[in-house]
Amino acid sequence: MAISMVGGVCNMITPHTLQTESPADELAMLLVGDTKSGKSRLAATAPGNILFLETDRRLAALRTHPNAAHIFGLEFADDITGNNIPEAFNEEMDIISRLEASPRLRDVHNNFSDQPADKLVDTLVFDSVQTMADNARRYVMATSPDVAKSYTMGKKTYRVAKSYHAWGGEMEMVTGAILKARAILHCKTCLEPATYRKDPSGKGLLSHSDTAKKYDHTPVARAMNVIAILHECMEEDERSTQENPIYTGKIEVYPRRYNSLLIYFNEVWRLTRQNGKIPTVSCDPDGKFTQAATALGIDKITVPDIQQVLSNARSLRKQ
Repeated sequence: MAISMVGGVCNMITPHTLQTESPADELAMLLVGDTKSGKSRLAATAPGNILFLETDRRLAALRTHPNAAHIFGLEFADDITGNNIPEAFNEEMDIISRLEASPRLRDVHNNFSDQPADKLVDTLVFDSVQTMADNARRYVMATSPDVAKSYTMGKKTYRVAKSYHAWGGEMEMVTGAILKARAILHCKTCLEPATYRKDPSGKGLLSHSDTAKKYDHTPVARAMNVIAILHECMEEDERSTQENPIYTGKIEVYPRRYNSLLIYFNEVWRLTRQNGKIPTVSCDPDGKFTQAATALGIDKITVPDIQQVLSNARSLRKQ
């Protein structure tokens, strides 16, 4: 991201030359589907070394994945048995901050310290937005008592939201975390943080973030692929009530409030699996899910493999 300060206001300028940029570079993807539809397994086919920020606690399901040698993960969960401040969301944010400082896997967490220096995080996966949001909301309710109702049973205190501010704070935190990941840039040469700033003429100029250090090269931007996983639900008619639910027959993302994330991602793929192990992946809107989208220039997805789809997209571009 390009950052400059004008009158105390932070402005961001990221220049793009679309004539030389491939739509298959710097993947920004939402995977949407019902439970057990294969979203995580599809995300695990992404390019390079993949780091899962896992809040569903199901990372073990990928142990038999064909791409397992390139899959790494960190699981986050709050201790809900005591009365401590929930910290899972903040711990996830700490990992994103470490990635901002260095793309080397061994710098992300101590458990990866034995990894070689040239093993970089190429794809970051948020799995899933729903439980990430739950973690954020628990933190909001624990630290802002005015937005929650508390109930004590025995030695345990339970909190439920009593106003929309609890969900509003949660959404701000989750959206900010995902956009922060989308904005991470490093220099391909030295792997140190890089950013775009205004040069004296007002143009966007890529530079190393550490302006106090002297470098012997001009930085070349390196970004990560970012994938976020969302569940789905039946769309309710505006006449629907809790006592008498009415559905339109269409599908929307769940939690519904995260429809707002759709504007930040070029790739929105929906997974369905009627039977067997191989899901069907759709990147075009249809009568059920009108929010599917792709900017890769492909007609359809025949094989549930992100790397294969990107390879096909590059071939089409060359033609």
